[in-house]
Amino acid sequence: MFDRPVVSLADVVATHARSRGGQPAFACGAEKRTWREANAQVDRVAAALTRAGLRAGDRVALLLPNSIGAVEAMLGVLRCGGVVVPLSAFLRPEALAGMIDDARVRLFVAAAPLEPLARAAVAGARSLPESALIGLDFGGAGWRALDDLAQGAPPAPLPALTAESPMNIIYSSGTT
Repeated sequence: MFDRPVVSLADVVATHARSRGGQPAFACGAEKRTWREANAQVDRVAAALTRAGLRAGDRVALLLPNSIGAVEAMLGVLRCGGVVVPLSAFLRPEALAGMIDDARVRLFVAAAPLEPLARAAVAGARSLPESALIGLDFGGAGWRALDDLAQGAPPAPLPALTAESPMNIIYSSGTT
């Protein structure tokens, strides 16, 4: 269908890190990242998720607040060929559990501010093993901390993507 090689969003970050590493890439309030910093964090997330068992094509649910960390987590999933399943913190746990099961999520990543909602959603999901739970910025009580998984993890292998490779699964209420 396409005559050009497939380039993922994560590849674009890596390219910018090489060509303009010190320039601003992301800003959210007072928090800022250069392309080099963002690329390093994307690599770190991808290595941690690979160590957790993620393979190309696996679905990863992300329950994260709007932040640079959420963008880096999404790009980390894409860097290792995973499929992003972003979940809204405005939904009830029962709705989130249904999405987790429907999407056949392999890993579930949540941030500390949303930990109570994440725990409630996971408790209602039928298809998610406890080993699938990863805290972006926390750990303990059944959750593996991303920092612990990333520690000493080798770089994630780059997947062979095609134009038909899935990137994300979006759940919407149908309104715009």
